[in-house]
Amino acid sequence: MHQFIKVALFGMIPALVASGVQASEQHQGMMSQAAMTAQQPVISATGVVKQIDLANKKITIAHQAIPALGWPAMTMRFTFTTQDDSINALKVGSPVNFSFIQQGNIALLQEITVSHS
Repeated sequence: MHQFIKVALFGMIPALVASGVQASEQHQGMMSQAAMTAQQPVISATGVVKQIDLANKKITIAHQAIPALGWPAMTMRFTFTTQDDSINALKVGSPVNFSFIQQGNIALLQEITVSHS
């Protein structure tokens, strides 16, 4: 009987070690993802508000060329996460200065202000 217990316990050791390694690798993968997000460069640009979609948290902006990304002037949608005073101050046609980070195919607004120039 003692032999059976020893064999059973000894047989479980590789499984326990493997699950610990897998959890460690998964944790490192999450840390890498968070670190990549934190390292995204913040891009600044100027443009004109074309559409405001508060329900879907999107602002459509016709922006000037963005040399840092090699982008020509174009109109595109930017996502915001919090509807604060800067978002509430926007109107269609407002000239704006804004900054964003590119996360995959989402341009995530970091800051936006109405330009008074």
